[in-house]
Amino acid sequence: MMETLVSLVQQFEGLHKVGSDGLIYPYLCPAGYPTQGWGLRVRDMDVPPITVEEADERLRLALRIYVEKTLRIVPEVAGNDDRLAALSDFCFNLGPTALSSSTMRRRIGEGDWAAAAQECQRWVFGGGRKLPGLVRRRAAEAALF
Repeated sequence: MMETLVSLVQQFEGLHKVGSDGLIYPYLCPAGYPTQGWGLRVRDMDVPPITVEEADERLRLALRIYVEKTLRIVPEVAGNDDRLAALSDFCFNLGPTALSSSTMRRRIGEGDWAAAAQECQRWVFGGGRKLPGLVRRRAAEAALF
């Protein structure tokens, strides 16, 4: 499950701002948040650069936390690696509050995975705009349902 999740995050977050020195610098994500590495928020744009190895390790550590949060919010996915990976990616991307308060979460609680997949695909806006990358990401997550 963890490899599927890491792959999802890396595919859709990308590794941005890799300098000619091979180090990774902070950047503003499309929603305007200071970010570094594989889409992890940082306190501000003045954080020091990191190596690719550090970015990979930070991602894996963060994803363990998001898996735990996802299982607390959606215990129905315990034992289903694909669904857990998809919902953990959603939680990583949008936050646990979005997952817990979503209609998608209610549909999962009802056992209606087809409706949950449709609801998942509504979460495609960032910074007030419909983002093609989020359209593709939600489709990939929904496919794992």
